[in-house]
Amino acid sequence: MTEDGVIGLGGTLPWHYSADLKRFKRVTLNSTIIMGRKTWDSLPIQPLPERQNIVITRNKSLEVEHYSSLAQAIQVARYERIWFIGGGFNL
Repeated sequence: MTEDGVIGLGGTLPWHYSADLKRFKRVTLNSTIIMGRKTWDSLPIQPLPERQNIVITRNKSLEVEHYSSLAQAIQVARYERIWFIGGGFNL
């Protein structure tokens, strides 16, 4: 997070810390990741490998596992460990 409280800017990270990205990968492997559509759209790699990617969206044409509610997404999670990523969206 920046001193101004920014954790994302315009669908991107305003910084690049290799160690932070490696930690994110390590802790989220073999987990379920739930995110909103804008976060999905911002991912440089889709889907995130070795993780169950679930997107909360009303867009039925999205080519990823997606549901219209958080409750549905949690219900179908294949892993005990669930991560919520993104910012600004309402689940």
